[in-house]
Amino acid sequence: MKNVLIILTDQQRKDSLSCYGNPVCRTPNLDRLAASGLRFNRNYVANPICMPSRLCIFTGKNIRNHGLWTNGLLINEQETVAGHFSRQGYATATIGKLHFTPHGSGGENNMESGAYWHDQTFPIQWHGPYWGFEHVELILGHNHAPKAHYGEWFYKNGGTDDMIKLQRHPDNFKTGTRPLPEHLHNSAFVAERSIEFMQSSRQAGKSFFLVASFPDPHAPFVPPADTAETYAPADVVMPAGSADDLASRPPHYREHFQGQWDRGHSARIKKPTPHGVTEAETRDRIAKTYAMVDLVDQNVGKLLGFLTAQGLHDETLVVFTSDHGELLGDHGLWAKGPFYYEGLINTALLIACPPLIKPGVSETLF
Repeated sequence: MKNVLIILTDQQRKDSLSCYGNPVCRTPNLDRLAASGLRFNRNYVANPICMPSRLCIFTGKNIRNHGLWTNGLLINEQETVAGHFSRQGYATATIGKLHFTPHGSGGENNMESGAYWHDQTFPIQWHGPYWGFEHVELILGHNHAPKAHYGEWFYKNGGTDDMIKLQRHPDNFKTGTRPLPEHLHNSAFVAERSIEFMQSSRQAGKSFFLVASFPDPHAPFVPPADTAETYAPADVVMPAGSADDLASRPPHYREHFQGQWDRGHSARIKKPTPHGVTEAETRDRIAKTYAMVDLVDQNVGKLLGFLTAQGLHDETLVVFTSDHGELLGDHGLWAKGPFYYEGLINTALLIACPPLIKPGVSETLF
C-alpha cells in the first residue's frame, strides 16, 4: 500500500446509498467502490455528534480520553493519525470540512472559526500545519457565504454572491435550493483540490495520506437548484416508524418532535412543530438530501477516476465513511444526537485496495 485516501461525508445515512439498498438515490461511483472492496453492514460511530465522532476517528481515542464530548468545545491540538503518516514521510492533507474545533467560537486561536476568517483577504497564506496535517484547505459550516479556502476558490472561479442566495421552501425553513452551479459547489471544491494535492504529491515522488471531507449531506437541505430537480419528493423512501414510537422514550424525544428541545436548548429553536413535520415537508427534505448525496457521489467519481487514470488504483487504500448519520424523519425526529437510533449511529463503511482486500460484505461489528 503506497497511498491512503479517506473520503468522509457529514451526517450521511447509510441507507442513502444504492449499495446499501436505496432504490432512488443514484450513487454509481460509491457502488463501484463497494463492489471492489469490503462493505461493512455493522459499522457504528463512537458518538452521534460531529466533533466528538471525528476526533475518535482521527485520534484513535474514545471520548473519555480525548475529552471532546460535544460540539462547540475548544480543546488543545492532539496527536492524530495524520501526524503518524507525516513522520513516516507521507505528504498529508485535509481538504474540506475537518471540524476538530468549533466553527462559531475560538477567534484567532481557532483556524476553523468563522470569526478568524471574517476579514479574510485573498490570496490566503495559511495552509497548515494543523492537527498533524501538513497541508490544509478548509470549508466552514454548511451553505453559508463561502469563507476560508473554499471562499477563495469560489470567487476566483467566477462565483458571485447571487449564486448563494437561498430560495427557501415557503413552509420549511431548513429546505430550499440555491442558483449555484454544480461546478462551484463545495463538493466540487473538495474533489478538484484533492486531485491537485494527489497530483502534486505524485510529482514530488511522495506517498500521500489525504482526507477528502465533504460537508454534505448535512442539513440544511439546500442543494443546487439543477441537482434538486433530478429528484421528485413523491419518489423518496419514507422514514421508519412514527411519532407513536416516542411514547416509551424519555420526555425530550417528544419535545424534540414538537420543536421545543434540541441539543442547544430553546435558543436554537426556530420553528415549533407541535404536530411534527408534515409529510410534504418530509418528502421535500429527503429529496433534497438525495440530491446532495448524488452530487457528493459525482465528485467521489472524479477522485476515483484520477486514481485509475494515474495508475494509482492498486496502490491506494480508499476508505469511505461518515462521521454519523441523520434521523431524517425516523420516528418523527430530525438531525442528530443524543438519539441512539440506527439511522444515526450505523453508518456506511467501504474499504477498498484490490491487492490487499478481497471484495465482499462484512457483518463484523466495527
